[in-house]
Amino acid sequence: MPAGRPTKYNPEVHLPQVELMAEMGLTVEQIADRLDVATSTVSKWMAEDAAFSEAIKRGRALSDERVEASLYQRATGYNHKATKIFMPAGATAPVYAPYVEHTPPDPTAMIFWLKNRKPKEWRDRAEIEVEVTDLTKGMTHQQKKARIEEILANRKRTEGT
Repeated sequence: MPAGRPTKYNPEVHLPQVELMAEMGLTVEQIADRLDVATSTVSKWMAEDAAFSEAIKRGRALSDERVEASLYQRATGYNHKATKIFMPAGATAPVYAPYVEHTPPDPTAMIFWLKNRKPKEWRDRAEIEVEVTDLTKGMTHQQKKARIEEILANRKRTEGT
């Protein structure tokens, strides 16, 4: 007989619950809180029970797909139905006016999408061209040494003032 407290895990009850919670975007900590168990317990169930782990993965995948679709809509703009409600002067009932509202593309969503989907073309980068000239070309070893000593002496003078 195994030692310790009996498990609260019941696959018939917990599998549909955790899939739905993961689909709602809950973290492992939040799922544990809702199930009234420790976070380590949920992590243990994920490690020991493939069905439990898969239920969370399925839920997360659905949640991620919805967020991705929403981000795409924000990046490209979209239309949605809306209704304006008016109360004309002297009227006894409000007037409902359906219309189509346009949400323009959001530049921040566009940039986020492109940086993640096409990182080579859209990453933030600075291209700097540097041309290096050898100022000691044609100098003898003795001349180079003298120039270095001159630079160091000038440096000491400027730092001392």
